[in-house]
Formats: sequence, C-alpha cells, structure tokens
Amino acid sequence: MRRLILSLIIALALVAPSFAADDASSIISGLAAAAKYDEALAAAQELERKTRGAEGGNTADHAVAISWIAFLKSVLGDRQGATPFYEKAVEIYSKIKPPRQADYATSLNNLGYNRAETGHPDDAEQLYLRALDIREKVLPPNAPEIADTLNNLAQLYKSQGRLDEAITLLNRSLEIRTRSLPPTDPRIASSLQNLAGALELDPRGDKFVAAQHMLEKALEIRRQSQTANHPEIAGVISKLATNLFNQGKYREAEKRFDEALEIRRKSQPANHPDIAGTLVGLGMTDLELKHYSAAESEFREALAIRQIALAPGSTGIADTFDLLARALDGQGHLVQALEMTRTATKMRLQARNITAKDQEYLYHHLDMLARVTPLLQPAIVEESFMLGQNAEQSEAATAVAKMAARFATSDPALQDLVRERDQQDAMLTALERQFSDDLSQPPEKRNPDIRRDMEKLQARRTAIDAELKKSFPKYFELVKAEAVNINALREVLKPDEALISIASGPDFTYVWAISKDTAAWQKVDVSRDWLTSSVRSLRPTLDTEDLKAGLSNGASLFDLGLSYELYAKLLQPLETVFDGKKHLIIVPSGALTSLPFQVLVTKAPVNPHPKLEDLGVYREADWLIRKHALSVLPSVNSLRSLRRLASAAATTKPMIGFGNPSLKKRVASNGIPSASIQVSQMETRGLSRSPRELLAEDQIFDRLDELPTTEQELRSIAKDLGASNDDLEMGPAATETRVKEANLSIYNVVYFATHGLVADDLKGSLDEPALVLSRPEHPNAFDDGFLTASEISEDLKLNADWVVLAACNTAAADAKPGAEALSGLAKAFFHAGARTLLVSHWRVESEAATRLTTSTFAFKSKDKTLGRAEALREAMLAEIDRKPETIADMWNAYPAFWAPFSVVGEGGE
Repeated sequence: MRRLILSLIIALALVAPSFAADDASSIISGLAAAAKYDEALAAAQELERKTRGAEGGNTADHAVAISWIAFLKSVLGDRQGATPFYEKAVEIYSKIKPPRQADYATSLNNLGYNRAETGHPDDAEQLYLRALDIREKVLPPNAPEIADTLNNLAQLYKSQGRLDEAITLLNRSLEIRTRSLPPTDPRIASSLQNLAGALELDPRGDKFVAAQHMLEKALEIRRQSQTANHPEIAGVISKLATNLFNQGKYREAEKRFDEALEIRRKSQPANHPDIAGTLVGLGMTDLELKHYSAAESEFREALAIRQIALAPGSTGIADTFDLLARALDGQGHLVQALEMTRTATKMRLQARNITAKDQEYLYHHLDMLARVTPLLQPAIVEESFMLGQNAEQSEAATAVAKMAARFATSDPALQDLVRERDQQDAMLTALERQFSDDLSQPPEKRNPDIRRDMEKLQARRTAIDAELKKSFPKYFELVKAEAVNINALREVLKPDEALISIASGPDFTYVWAISKDTAAWQKVDVSRDWLTSSVRSLRPTLDTEDLKAGLSNGASLFDLGLSYELYAKLLQPLETVFDGKKHLIIVPSGALTSLPFQVLVTKAPVNPHPKLEDLGVYREADWLIRKHALSVLPSVNSLRSLRRLASAAATTKPMIGFGNPSLKKRVASNGIPSASIQVSQMETRGLSRSPRELLAEDQIFDRLDELPTTEQELRSIAKDLGASNDDLEMGPAATETRVKEANLSIYNVVYFATHGLVADDLKGSLDEPALVLSRPEHPNAFDDGFLTASEISEDLKLNADWVVLAACNTAAADAKPGAEALSGLAKAFFHAGARTLLVSHWRVESEAATRLTTSTFAFKSKDKTLGRAEALREAMLAEIDRKPETIADMWNAYPAFWAPFSVVGEGGE
C-alpha cells in the first residue's frame, strides 16, 4: 500500500490495491504537483470511469479517483462542483470492508475543508473533529495527517474570530510538521503562512514584523521545493504583500501583488477565485495610493470572477462591491458608489453574522450617506438609522432580546425551556474554549469528558430547538435583535421622550435623535480614538479611589471644558429634536458606554478647569440632568423588546435585598477636616486601592471596607416598597448560598448593596466581574463569597422589574479585550431575567450611594407616576443642590458623588 499526499492545504490519502490504479494516481499526483491541474483532472476523470464498474464503485480504487476529482475541482476554483465528489468519497470509504480508517478520516477532513469553503462552518468543525479522532487513534502521534486537520480546524477558528484557539492549534500543527517532515516540505510553509495570518489579527500587539519574517521563510521553503510558477508560491507572495500593506508599505506591497498576479495568470484558470483575491489586494493598495481608476478596474475584474466562482451573497462578493464603491467614490461618482455599497450591505445583513470587518464597511456606507444632500431627506435618515444599528451590536443587547423573548410566552414550561437553551449556549461557549485548549495537548493528556459534555449539550440544544419550533416558533424571530425602523420606534416612544443613538466609527461618529414627531442625524468629525481618549481623561476624576490618589499627587479635577466639548460635538446640533423632552433614552457605543451622560454640561462653563478651591462651580454647572431624565439601552431594539412586555412583572413580593456582607475586616478610620483629606477617607463600595494590583481571594476580603450604612439603606427602601424586613439578608446572612437558593423569581425588586469587583481583581481565580457576599468559613465552588457574572447568568432565575446593583463598577465590562461596558454584570442580570437595572460606573462613596438610592425610591414612592429615570434624576438634583453644612459636604455637587448610577433598561416606567 502506498500513500500519496499532496502538499496543499488539504491532504488526500490515496490508497489503491491494484498496480494500474496506483500508477494512474502517481501520474495525477505528478501533474498536480507541477500545477498542471486541467491535465490532472482529465486523468482523474478517466481513472474514475475505469474504476466505476467494480462492485458498484464502492472500492478503494474508485474512492481514490473520486477524491482526486473533488480535490482538483476545488483547486481549479469550482468549490460547489467539488462538493458531491467529496461527499461520495466519504460514502465509499464508510462502506469499504475491512474498514480503512485512515483513508476514511482523510475523506472526512477534505469534506470538512469543502464545507468551510462553501460557507458551512458548523458542519466543517464537526467533520474535522471526527477526522481528528480517527487519525489520533490509528496514526503515530506525530503523523503529518494529524497536523493537517489541526491546521484546518485552526483556520476555521480564525475565521470565526476565535484567535487564541486558532494560534494554539497552529503552533501544535507546526510542531508536528517540523518533527515529521523534511525542512523544505511545503506543508511547513503552509503552517508558517497560517500562523503569520493569525498573528497579524492578534489585537494584543503589533506583530506584523514577526509575521513578515514567517512569510519570508515560507516563501524560501516553497521556492526550494516547488516549480517557479506554482500557484502556492503566488499564494505566499500575496500574503506577504498583504502583510506589507498592513504595515503601510504600499509601494512594496504593490510590487508583491503584481508578482503574485503574474504567476497566478500563468498557472491558474482565468476565473479562479485566487486571481480575484490577488486583484482585490492590488486594488486596495491602489486605493491607498489614490490610483482610483486602476483600483476600479481591478475590483471590477475581481467581482466578475467572484460572481462566477463563489456562492451568491458570499462575503467575498459583498467585500468586492464595497471596495468598488470606494474606488468610484474616490473618483467623485457618489451616486454610483452608493448603489454598489447598498448592494453589499444588503448581502451582509442577509448573512446575519456581522463581523468587525463588516462593521467597517457599514461605516463607510454611513460616510457616503452623510455626503448626500439634502441630508435630512426622510429616506436617507431612515437608511442611516438602520445602518447605525447594524454597525453597533452588543452582547448586552442580545441578552435583553433573549430575556424579552423568554417572557413573551406566558407558559412557564416554555419559559424554562428558553432559559435552559440560554444556559446551554453559555456552557457550550465555555466548553469550546476548554476543548480547543485540550486539542493542543497530545491525545493521552486530554480530558475526554469535555468532548462528551459538548456532545450532550449539543444534543440537548437540538432537542430544545425542535420543541421550540413546534410550540413557540415566534421565539427565533424575537431573539434576532434586528434593527428597528423609525416608524416602529415611534410606536413605542412616548410623547415626552426622545431616543439618541450614537455609533462611533474609526474616523467619524454618527448621532441620531428621534422623537415622536421629529428625526435628525449628523456626522461628527470625531474619531473613535478621540472619544476613547476623552473618556479615559474624565474617568479618573470620577472614580472615588482614583480621585483620592489624584488629589494626593496634584492631579486635576473633573474637566468641565471637556465635558461641554463632548456635548457640543455630539448632542448640541440635534437639540431641536429633544429640547423640552423630559426623558432621553441614550443608546451609546464604544467608550461612551463607560460614561454616564448626566456628567455632560450643556453650556460653556465659566471655569472649564476647576481647582480644589473651586468646588462650588460644580453646583452652578449646566448639567444635562437638570433638563432631562436619562436612561440607557444597549440597543434601539431593546426599547421595543422591553415595551412589548407586560408593564409589570407577575411577582408576589415587592423586594428582596442583600447587603452589608460579613467580611471580618478592620473598621474604617475617622475622617480629617480638610477638603482633600476628607475625600481620601471616604468609604467606597469596592477595592480601596489605587492603582490596582491583582489580589488572591483571601486578600480581597481583607482589603474591603465594611458597609454598615447599607443595612439602613435596605430597610429604608423596603419600607418605601412595602416589603418585609424578613426579606432582607444582611450581615452574615448575606451569603452567596442564600442568593442562589432563594426563589428570586417571586420578587419585583432584587437589591444588592455590597461591593463590586471588576474583571481580573482576583488573581488566578476570577477573570470576570462579581458581587461580593459574606466571607464563607469554608469556601467551595458553590459559595466562595463571589457571585460572578457567569453564576448570575446560569444559576439565578429572575422575573424582576428592577435589579439594583448598588455596588462599585457594576456597569463594567467583562474581561474580553475591547469589551464595552454593560457586557459584564449588566448582561448577566438581563440573561437572568431583569427588565431594568440600576448600575454604577465607578467605585462609589458609600454614604453618597445610600443617599442616592434611598432618595430614588423615596421619590418614586411618593409619586407613583414617576419613571425610574425621573426618580433617579430627582435624587441626583437633590444631592447637587444640597446645601453644604460641613467641609465634606463641599463635595456634594462634584459628579463623582452624585452621578455614578445609570438606569439601564426601561426608565420610563
């Protein structure tokens, strides 16, 4: 038996018992290695005809021929035409007796590659995993075929944005290939190319130079082992050109793309998708060099090829339409450019899986729309508003949509089924991360339970989906969180409300203001980086712990001038839409999710940069909160989702509260009567340290302040709500066990008055936000004193109109790189069943927090018609306007103390 393996991305195990078939395979292999693919395909088709008759074609000889046809059609660009041949090869190898497991695994691997190339990533992953299982059982540990499947699986994960998992598998694949293959084997070059591509996408550092060196090494290997005009040499040259492009070396990139294109035109069919890919790279380079006419020509040729070679509506076709739009736009043909980009956008939205790259194209679409005159044509406002929503999608918005979908049915059994499905998704995501890490280990070191658990979860989710499709088919529409048009939004807006949506693109920011009767939008010459820098500049002057450290080092106070600049740029041009509206619903994005809008001032301040002796100017500032109540939503769709629900949850008890957890810690020291020292002694609901350092679990409890004032806070609010003190868990009773075991679904308000931790506060054991509860005597997995975001999402079952998180940083993001605020605890509580949240944006001073929360509930208790956002507004204004009676009271009007909280969700009720 002889095994012939092609040195391309996929590996074909070609096995034949007869000399004639084996000899024909050798001829085909030689032709393919010389890039004579048309001749190789003709030879493979002849071999298929000769082997078809024996035993109905279910022989190894016939499977070899079928596999060659599939492979060569794929190489020649006919991926759709290759599919039935890949499928037939799998069918034949599954029937051959005795079984040829290694060959069967190869056919699964190759079908997986085809499924990935034709837009079926889930099928591809399962096929790769089946192939890997078999190969690791029947082949030696360092067999190159194992590396082939790891490589393909890694490429799939990279395309899905699972970069860490991809890099781990690519490193193992490279290690196996380096050990088992000659140093000039093209498969080592393939590993280097793929690893370089993954490194270029890594957001944690500029790795283009390291990737360039890998690509240069890959090119060296291929030139030593392949013919001069081999298409795989063109492939690595094209990747090297892309690397140079990403480094801004456009002239060098242009030369490399030209070189790659010349080789491709000599060695591949005129309509091969690889030629289109190289044309696109060359066109993008010409865009940067402002050679717009040349770029147009290159994109048009690429588009013609892709429309023949790729599946209709594929990402590659959409990308090319968008790039052609840029070339036309550069030549001043705006109308034609818009026609092209609208075609591309329609394809992207139909695909429903909006990637980061898709979002960048949508922002360019917005940029072109903003240059249409007149700007406020209703059709243009509508188109831009829908685009802006699709360009900004958040995990919190998805959580709101899922929660609303769950409560859209009154059947408790279906509600439980939907909740179980959400939990299955969360657990599967966690297991997938573990599984990819496990795959990087040799088979004998792996945990077989991970794969079995994944299969059980997948089977259960399939069963749940089948039941939901039968009993609750509306669910799958409700969870999509699709963009909402202006008329649909107006159906749920109240006359005294306006919605403001902000999408921050890489170069410009776009803002929409929509009321019951007016709609407007604007493009703001403010980049994403500028907004991020501005928010980062303001936040240290708001976080009470950072403020303490800053005062001791002579740092500035809150910058009223920058606050006004943000308002003037973002909101002031649209004031005519929201002026006079009592309630503004803000849908922020990016860095703006970390800044509560009540800290914006609406008029140029007399003293834009106050000093410590100028604290009084903060009381006189024209804060946005003086004119409007404010609430926050993660998406426009969230408003419609929430207002489709019943106005109040069907609960039986008004409130349950958890506060003043027992931490067994020192008592805070007494205050000192000086404005700067007074603030340094204030008690905060979070780690009292700045700058932060990572701590172990037992250290966390020792570094946290006791919160005795929260007991009175809870009693006061319980009284306003008519709740029993028996439903208040305080001191030693405020345990994680009690939270998890309580029937929280019967309470309308669920209240936590405790400490909040941000992601990474706990060294080695906690990489997600958490609420601190009483310190357990014997910590365990069920109760370690830290109620994490994942535990909230998976273990708690709520049906609450309002969840109050009166702790530090409860609006903070999770631990993912670049994550937006509201992606941590807020998202988790929406998943658990909260309709509205009260969250904090920084470490809050405990007494100020108590005054704000108790006043909010007191105002709402006195006037049942007040919405939650208006009640919080009244509480904030009372704090700002409270007459100072002590030195400490001088800080009342400083925004760190009155502005930490935001209503997220339904603020109008």
